Amino acid sequence: MPQRLRVFISSPGDVPAKRLRAALIVDKLAQEYRRFFLLDSYRWEYEPMLASGHFQDAIELPSAADIVLLILWSRLGTSLPEQTAVRAYRGIDGRVPVTGTEWEYEDALQAARAHGAPDLLAYRNISHPAIDPLDAHARAQSLAQLEALEAFWQRHFADRGVLLAAYEQYQTLEEFAQRLEQALRKLIERRIAALARDQAQTAPTWTGAPFRGLEAYKFEHAPIFFGRDGLVARAAEQLVAQAHRGTAFLLVCGPSGSGKSSLVKAALVPRLMKPQRITGTAFLRRVVFRPGDDPQDIILGLAEALTRGAPAEGTGLPELLGPGQDAHTLAAHLRTAVDAPGYVFTGALGRVTQEARQHGYILAFEKAQLLLVVDQLEELFTLPGMSAEDRCMVIRLLAGLARSGAVWVVATLRADFWHRAADMPDMMALAQGYGPPAIPDSRGRRSRRTPLGASEMP
Repeated sequence: MPQRLRVFISSPGDVPAKRLRAALIVDKLAQEYRRFFLLDSYRWEYEPMLASGHFQDAIELPSAADIVLLILWSRLGTSLPEQTAVRAYRGIDGRVPVTGTEWEYEDALQAARAHGAPDLLAYRNISHPAIDPLDAHARAQSLAQLEALEAFWQRHFADRGVLLAAYEQYQTLEEFAQRLEQALRKLIERRIAALARDQAQTAPTWTGAPFRGLEAYKFEHAPIFFGRDGLVARAAEQLVAQAHRGTAFLLVCGPSGSGKSSLVKAALVPRLMKPQRITGTAFLRRVVFRPGDDPQDIILGLAEALTRGAPAEGTGLPELLGPGQDAHTLAAHLRTAVDAPGYVFTGALGRVTQEARQHGYILAFEKAQLLLVVDQLEELFTLPGMSAEDRCMVIRLLAGLARSGAVWVVATLRADFWHRAADMPDMMALAQGYGPPAIPDSRGRRSRRTPLGASEMP
């Protein structure tokens, strides 16, 4: 469940357009960051005006908010009573009387000094305020408000050229909006980074047996898969580097039983799918496929793996299919577009991206991607009836997907089949790169035939 994040908007009544714009900005950011926070704004104008007590008593304490936004222009507001049945209204230094705006800001400031929260943002409009030159009483009130505002400003922000606290000045509504949105984004993204650190430090809860025996660990076992962090990190970095070069492909190579599948499915894939792990990329879908899933027709088996699953849980990409289409239709397309299959994937993931943005699951600059795991790639050489032409077609298809800009491919291969793979030029071309270092086996040995773009597992 996302945490609540509240923005308290404090100001007198002379900046209604800025208050509205601030609330609209919060609404916009709430949509974009919905995956992380339940973000909302708190404005006094939406609180009930009860005749049974003072209006200020009905307003929530600014010190309880996460972010307090102060907006000023030409007024400081109306003074509050020193004491009501609910609370005392005094300045941070004990002075009385204070206006509602003064009290709200200083209530938040006192909490920030004591506890480090809430965050405070201050904006002052420096355009000339309107003063009625014909109404002496109104003119006197305006000047008194300006003097009170200036005294408040000197107390907290700037006094005779000495900067006391950070603030922003603006003249136009658009200038205010641009600066406010930028500041709020930074504050929210700092909290997102802190959430990631907290989650990393939180011990995972697991109710089942943590030992899999001869069974491989899968995506759902990520909380209990430990170790090999260095290899996982460098494998992720290599995959990202390969993607930046135009071919998002990584081959993990090692002896039978060395944990290749577990490393990929329970460590590498969960790490890549964490929010904001890779700039601009959001892995919203994942698919695990084995060539042996359909030994009679590997392309059809891949099409079936791609189009089944539970999109709500991040598995499968059924958006690849149009009305009346099925896995056979997709398989036929993949065979005819084996070297350039990306068009249909780009379209499908574009729809996923659009929907995710509308629901606030990803940021505006992020793009949905598919993470395809091809487990036990050596089955290309062990399946009966598999021809060299069929093997080459599968490798060309994987290369086309990896170069599509929409699909990232991670494959596992038993080391004792690398000599077969090395005889395939397309496989060699796909696996080239600066891969993670070879990991020694239990006797400290390293393979002499590990490809540059692969990692040898112990």
